[in-house]
Amino acid sequence: MNGLQLTPEEYVTEIIMSNDRFLLLEGADDEEFFTIICNLLKQNEAQISAEKLYLLKKIIIDTAERIQGELGNRAKIEKICDLVAQEPPDVNNRVLGFVDREFREFECSNDLKDHIKTHKINKRLIWSRGHSIENYFFEISTLRKAFNDYLVSSFYQEAFEIFESKFEHTLRIACALSLAGLSENLLKLIANSVNWQCIDITSTSLKIDLEKWRKILNEKQKLDRFRIQKLFNQFEVYLNMTNQCDIETSRWLSHGHIGFNFMFVVYSKCLYITALDLSDPRKNPSQEAEKVNQCKDTRLRTVANAWVRNQSVEFQGDNLNDFPIKCFWMLINDFQ
Repeated sequence: MNGLQLTPEEYVTEIIMSNDRFLLLEGADDEEFFTIICNLLKQNEAQISAEKLYLLKKIIIDTAERIQGELGNRAKIEKICDLVAQEPPDVNNRVLGFVDREFREFECSNDLKDHIKTHKINKRLIWSRGHSIENYFFEISTLRKAFNDYLVSSFYQEAFEIFESKFEHTLRIACALSLAGLSENLLKLIANSVNWQCIDITSTSLKIDLEKWRKILNEKQKLDRFRIQKLFNQFEVYLNMTNQCDIETSRWLSHGHIGFNFMFVVYSKCLYITALDLSDPRKNPSQEAEKVNQCKDTRLRTVANAWVRNQSVEFQGDNLNDFPIKCFWMLINDFQ
């Protein structure tokens, strides 16, 4: 397909005129993630029939950035899928849209609840299992591979053991941060506001030092005291709620970007603690922690690759976490 921007209606016309299959996504991060999956599937020729491999190579991974209009990226994909659903099967079976669920169908009032607990599928449109694609990565086996690939450190083993012991704490705090930011309309502002110096870890707990966080919010993010205190009040409320709900709800409900960043922040602190405890005169604990911030542009790619290597090439029906792989099988008619 050409690179011109099209209206949703024009895009559907291009689909009709083509013989290709289309996986439609919101943005560049989603495209990178699904391209990594597709490349892995293509490499496993021994496990895929020649016909499936041919159809797999006919899949075009495209994003809403090619679509004109004032709608947001998610709404553009949903609009196209609505239009495609009105076409004959030989057209709509060649199209699949995958969008962020965000906070839809989660209850965030008195108790935290997931009213779906699976992927919502509406004809040719699929919602991600959790808030966004990053939530798939919130599992210890994926992060074990990812952190080792992302950063070479002589303290990796000891640091990851600390991280693993505090993983549930990390998920619950990330979820509380997300919901507090949502309630105060500060999601973008707080996404990168907590650094490793704000994290306190003991043998039994993981906490955010609110005074250190307050200073960052005030001096760097320019929030006034009143808004900061409102945010902190909401954070405490939601932290109590996340501590009461099941860990899977915290995992999938967390804002994807906030949770993803927070995983690296906590791991940075674990590296600092390990370097400090081992007292290696050749290593500076703060510098060891700061190494995690040196290659931020490669984080998503590194973790996505680790996630893909952790999954089965053939979709396993009961495994909700490897569902993005199913999207490709749906497009080549392995699943209807």
